[in-house]
Amino acid sequence: MSISENIKKIRIQAGLSQSQISELLGIKARTYASYERDEREMGAAFLKHFCDVMQIPSSEILDAKEQPDIINISALRKKKYPLIGDIACGDPLFNERSEFFEFDDIDADFALRCRGDSMIDAHIYDGDIVLIKQCDMVDDGVIAAVQTDRDGECTLKRVFYDRDNNQLTLAPCNTRYKPIIIQGIDLDGVRILGRAVANISKI
Repeated sequence: MSISENIKKIRIQAGLSQSQISELLGIKARTYASYERDEREMGAAFLKHFCDVMQIPSSEILDAKEQPDIINISALRKKKYPLIGDIACGDPLFNERSEFFEFDDIDADFALRCRGDSMIDAHIYDGDIVLIKQCDMVDDGVIAAVQTDRDGECTLKRVFYDRDNNQLTLAPCNTRYKPIIIQGIDLDGVRILGRAVANISKI
């Protein structure tokens, strides 16, 4: 089987849709779909990230004949991300005193430590580290770090826009919690800090 066929088989065996696995990988669903259709080349970094997320050895997606004779060092490259605080503890700021978190070199700018259990259905748990790609806008349904008011309070939630009603909904991934609905003048204090691209769980 080809690598694209193997990742599809592993996804199906895990009971995940393309949208669900795309969310876990921190990429767009259409990008992931192109990998399964073998329309886009899969780099070493993506394959390593896929294996880490699915908690499988690389041998499960690489046929023996496709195994490299030597290790691709680029797949092992590490990066230090500023660990700029807890997601619910104020406006993250970059500064020289920031703690650093070392992880695979993926497309992310900083890290946040999660506090609370409002995102457990997205497999994000209290104490987890989430890597964030800095941006000021995300697509509907994407998990993002959001500053919710002028005082700098921040939260990690799924973001949904209702432009007709000038409303923003920050949805938890835990039925015990209600969505945060922000509308009207209160939107002036809201700022998207970035989208979550990877979750490093202690579980």
